[in-house]
Amino acid sequence: MELPFDFKEQMKVLLKDEYDKFIMQYDLPPTKGLRLNTLRAGDDVVNLMGLSLEKIPYEDAFYLDNNIKLGNHPFHQAGLFYIQEPSAMIPVASINMPDDAIVLDMCSAPGGKSSQIAARIPNGILVSNEVVPDRARILTENISRLGIKNSIVTSNHPTTLAKTMSNVFDFVVVDAPCSGEGMFRKEQVAINEWYKELTSNNAVRQLEILESAKQCVKDGGCIVYSTCTFNLAENEGVVKAFLSQNEDFEILNVDERILPYTTAGVGVDKARRFYPHIAKGEGQFVAILHKKGESTQRAKSLKSKINQSDNKIISDFLNKYT
Repeated sequence: MELPFDFKEQMKVLLKDEYDKFIMQYDLPPTKGLRLNTLRAGDDVVNLMGLSLEKIPYEDAFYLDNNIKLGNHPFHQAGLFYIQEPSAMIPVASINMPDDAIVLDMCSAPGGKSSQIAARIPNGILVSNEVVPDRARILTENISRLGIKNSIVTSNHPTTLAKTMSNVFDFVVVDAPCSGEGMFRKEQVAINEWYKELTSNNAVRQLEILESAKQCVKDGGCIVYSTCTFNLAENEGVVKAFLSQNEDFEILNVDERILPYTTAGVGVDKARRFYPHIAKGEGQFVAILHKKGESTQRAKSLKSKINQSDNKIISDFLNKYT
């Protein structure tokens, strides 16, 4: 695989002695995963399909051979599982959520992380947002296929969410748009569209998204910030800038179960990096940003915020299902 020269130089500086192990992974095919939709299925689904798969240790999921095609399988159409790259499961797996949590997935299409969250909060409320309408439709289709009943799909800019749903959520997941360096092995388009200056441009936008996310999360809540890229600017750089500008936030340790499959952040030890030469998968960065203070009301706060906006469809939904 032909990788951008500037990317390889960047990774040499970042990884030092580990660079050769890292770059060798690009001679191998990407890794896929099958994550069970535990709202509808259990481990027996894999056996019923006649598959013998290796378990992914940090999630209800399995590594999937690239030669196995399951997109048209009846179990997939029935929403019993979701095809998701293993490292993409890391951000949600990095934090424990109470089963009645109120969660915003701010950049959620096509729905992998939203469906992962939904399985963790069967008694909670999930707002799955995607700013691009066409992608929001794909998100809605996946939410429907997976039988998720406690999710509201929206298509709003983060600044709009910050104004209409301020101080509402226990968790805000920000899987930020990024340069996609962690997807190079998976998607040729990510290589074609990459250029060195893209990273700094993205960092500005990512920080803006976090500024909206901080208004949505309530005191005592957390922002789960993640990207699928490797460079410092979009990862530790964004986290450091955000924390320096927001003294009411601190970074927390991730769940211990993902530690063996990730490495510490560069200069931000509590952040975690996923590399393909460390564990099976592509690339991911995650940091848990905690808003200091005592957590207050739960589901009622979301109802009251939405009722104030006179959105009858959403308020009727919440009155029926919560």
